Amino acid sequence: MKSNYLTIKPIYLIILGLLTINTTCNKVNNEDLKLRVNNMSNIPIYTAWTIDYPDTSFNHVANPIYNPQIHKIEAYSIQKNYYGAPSKGLFNDKVDTISVFIFDAHVLETAPWDTVKANYLVLKRYDLSLQDLQIMNWTITYP
Repeated sequence: MKSNYLTIKPIYLIILGLLTINTTCNKVNNEDLKLRVNNMSNIPIYTAWTIDYPDTSFNHVANPIYNPQIHKIEAYSIQKNYYGAPSKGLFNDKVDTISVFIFDAHVLETAPWDTVKANYLVLKRYDLSLQDLQIMNWTITYP
């Protein structure tokens, strides 16, 4: 019985290897399905997003300056990929559009968040569906 086990084992390894190759070749990398912002402007910006569309206010959005390593994008830079970025898995029967807000970094770093919200000090807002994001290859280019 021991000899049968030894002769069958390489066959299992070959089959397992072929299955692994077959299931990973055409897989889309989940990192490719996360939203990023490419800042092509000459100023640093902050980003924030919400699933509260059609409410386009950002009353329920936390101030992005509290986490600049994620939300701040320097001039002529692309946002780093991070775990909390919107992804394909976010969209479902209740969420079909997200709103992405772009803020001037200088404004956010000098004005109180309540003032930014009250005066809607947004450089740009994008309202995007899953299809929009797929067409954009999950990258918003600002401006």
